[in-house]
Amino acid sequence: LTLLECDDDDSENGLMPMISRNNLTAGDTIWIRFWEYGNDNQNTFSICATIPPPPSQTSICASANPFCTSQSYTVPNTSGVPSIGGNGVYGCLGSTPNPAWYYMQVQTAGDIIIGISQVAANGDSLDVDYAVWGPFTSLAAACTGITAGNNISCSFSPDPTEVATILNAQPGQYYLILLTNYSDDPGSITFQQIGGAGQSSC
Repeated sequence: LTLLECDDDDSENGLMPMISRNNLTAGDTIWIRFWEYGNDNQNTFSICATIPPPPSQTSICASANPFCTSQSYTVPNTSGVPSIGGNGVYGCLGSTPNPAWYYMQVQTAGDIIIGISQVAANGDSLDVDYAVWGPFTSLAAACTGITAGNNISCSFSPDPTEVATILNAQPGQYYLILLTNYSDDPGSITFQQIGGAGQSSC
């Protein structure tokens, strides 16, 4: 076995351990060994393993949040943010109100199919629109290099569910995803990979 981390009392809620690990490999088994400090107090215990919540949405491309294809995201949408443009570099999008930027770097080659849906705070369906650009060599190259020509998937329909398609993604490539809230109503957007053998680096 290889030691990944040893911790005593880094938790914020008392003298308890907390370990946070990044870049773990899907399918790997992680062994956790623990013991009571003085080996003199036998009782019950609890252990919790979680995936960190997704980051809040950002309307600035250079601050795009990572999208991990192995996770399902449900994030609060934004409202009251003006459109950043329409058509041209934004492909089929006639307008881009309440933009939210995400990116992914491909780890495993193949198609990546992403399901996207949006609901209002009361659960009613809301129109969601999206655009995807790529491939790029880096996130910085993506944000400065989006064009109508590298817009590979896009929808400006009034539907509350959409399916974005990235075909034959290759390891190391970056893709940029823009989600918008056309109706400008508060609610949440859910998105996750629903098909294809390609995977992002998480």
